[in-house]
Amino acid sequence: MDKQIKNKILKKIDEFEEIPVFSNPIKNLIDTAENNKTKIIEMLKYEIPITANILKLANSSMFNINKRINSIDEVVSILGFEELKKLITMTTTTSIFSKGSGYEMNKGEMRRHSIASAIISKYLDKYLPEDLKGDLFTLCLIADIGKVILSDEVDSQNYRITNLVKNKGIDFLTAEEEVFGLSHAQIGAKVLEKWGFSPEMVKAVRYHHEPDKVPESPLAHFISLSGTIAMLAGFTTGIDGLDYKGFPELFKKYGIKQKDIELILMESIVEIKKIIPYKLSIKKENRE
Repeated sequence: MDKQIKNKILKKIDEFEEIPVFSNPIKNLIDTAENNKTKIIEMLKYEIPITANILKLANSSMFNINKRINSIDEVVSILGFEELKKLITMTTTTSIFSKGSGYEMNKGEMRRHSIASAIISKYLDKYLPEDLKGDLFTLCLIADIGKVILSDEVDSQNYRITNLVKNKGIDFLTAEEEVFGLSHAQIGAKVLEKWGFSPEMVKAVRYHHEPDKVPESPLAHFISLSGTIAMLAGFTTGIDGLDYKGFPELFKKYGIKQKDIELILMESIVEIKKIIPYKLSIKKENRE
């Protein structure tokens, strides 16, 4: 481990700016009581880029609505408040992955994986306690946020990580920790802790690649399951996608059978492909 690189990473975590939905007052209302609907709708009127992207998605083939939706009020009345919350989160979180290109073999890979995982998580809702369903969707979108911070280091030290994976037979996460002193999952947990997420959500991101270490954390388990199914659907996590452990026992633990996975894949891919083409205000960056 290079202590200088680790200190650089810790400094990046400390300086890491929050993405819009988490630095905005909407954060304090989005998962709270029904009586905050009016406040959220009123706030969105002043968040022009977020509102524009929400309306773009609401009018896309994702929802197949026969009439044009022209306002946030109409999104709520036609699609429902829960869909509005998910669209807010999706339009404001996925843009950050444009900064994590060090992990990508193909541009936009991380963003596509995060969106696919989040959509797939909705098909796993029935296996989760009711109070965790909204949390799972959000966490699937940002589970790999640590990669954004680690991106430059992975880009420059990829040969070291690759050699460790091949020669020592370890997974990518362990190789990250050996080279940098921190894995992207540990970094992601530190970021969420800094942003004031609950201890359970922080733990879920910390262990989403090691769900066997937290048998009491269904959130960690279902982030892992959603990500696994997303990769089965062809939405990989990038250069590290094939270098993680699999956890088939999780499917068994929650009674998810092969036929269930096939059905989830069939239904979710249709929905994912309706959303993925939309750029969600992502700024493209050219890699040197």
